[in-house]
Amino acid sequence: MAKAKKDGGEKADAKAEAKAEETKRESASSPGAEGNDGTAGTISSGDIVYLDFDAFSVGNGDLIDTTHREKAEAAGMYDPDGRYGPRAIIAGKGEPVPGLDEDIQKAEVGKERTVEVSPAKAYGERNGKLVEIHPKNELLRLPEYRRDGHYNEPEVGDKVTIRGRTGYVTTVTGGRVRIDFNKPLAGRTMRYVYTVTKKATTAEDRVRAVIDLHYGSSDDFSVEMHGEKEARIQLTDKAKIDPAWQDKKLRMVADLRSLGGLTKFQFVEEYVKREVSAAVAEAVAAAEGATLAKHDHEHDHKHEHADHAHPAPS
Repeated sequence: MAKAKKDGGEKADAKAEAKAEETKRESASSPGAEGNDGTAGTISSGDIVYLDFDAFSVGNGDLIDTTHREKAEAAGMYDPDGRYGPRAIIAGKGEPVPGLDEDIQKAEVGKERTVEVSPAKAYGERNGKLVEIHPKNELLRLPEYRRDGHYNEPEVGDKVTIRGRTGYVTTVTGGRVRIDFNKPLAGRTMRYVYTVTKKATTAEDRVRAVIDLHYGSSDDFSVEMHGEKEARIQLTDKAKIDPAWQDKKLRMVADLRSLGGLTKFQFVEEYVKREVSAAVAEAVAAAEGATLAKHDHEHDHKHEHADHAHPAPS
């Protein structure tokens, strides 16, 4: 009888502890768990966070990726079309690589951490079977090597896609080409020095974070929230004419529901007729008048020249 009471008490204690842990997790991931600026607190799976990081190859110490523009410039890897600054990710999704993602869930917002990630939890182990020899003639039939009706010779470093697989040319010998279909960073141990700078906590934060995830930047998007569950999102001029927008929007819709917590939202395209000032209109009219006068002068000059060249018969 005493044993039964003891077992029942232990089960009750276990349930209470489980309930407390669940409450703790919910509290940690709720919008009010940190300050409204998202600059404090721990990270849980499913949180949208912003990450500043430098990624190095442990073998040679090379900088592989960074969110810091000045470091990219110093390393000679600056991309003028790239976006620098904290990068939005979803904790628990295995990004940027699974090993880093696991460590992020042990991090605290605002505190720098360093972690080494094995190849298996970074970009995978190298697989010798993915290094293949292909006839050069096979490559010459690819779109990459046919430009303006001419064939271009394969060169070391070329990126090629064959039957849906992407690889890089490593050697070209006579009529044969060696292609490595491993990921470029396969087999490397990586070291990440990173800081979770912010966690998306408010409703608008989460909406903007989803846009950042899929479109790169939400800076020029206008986001108008109606409570916690509804939003009006006005597109940028760039997005309105971007052919890639439709595809990105479809993925964004799913995440705005699941990650943003929205039940209703609108994407709005707004077109405003630009009013031209009187000064600009006057300048345009003057320019058009000058062009017309020049045309008339040239026309008269041509006729005068024709009259001299062909005098009327006497």
